[in-house]
Amino acid sequence: MNKDWIGHAEWVVVLVTLLGGFYTLDGKIERQGNRTDRIYEIYCDQQQKIDQKFYDILKESKIQK
Repeated sequence: MNKDWIGHAEWVVVLVTLLGGFYTLDGKIERQGNRTDRIYEIYCDQQQKIDQKFYDILKESKIQK
């Protein structure tokens, strides 16, 4: 009787450990996705600034000709 209880308790511990690990990894993956989204937004903003500078240079070169 005592061995059966210990066996069940071990499986419960294994199950809780696996589920806890899954939710921990899921949370970390979600946070990484948020950081990646923010980095992409920063990249797009910088790209727009660079494009605008390029267009300004092209306008200036046309005016000088």
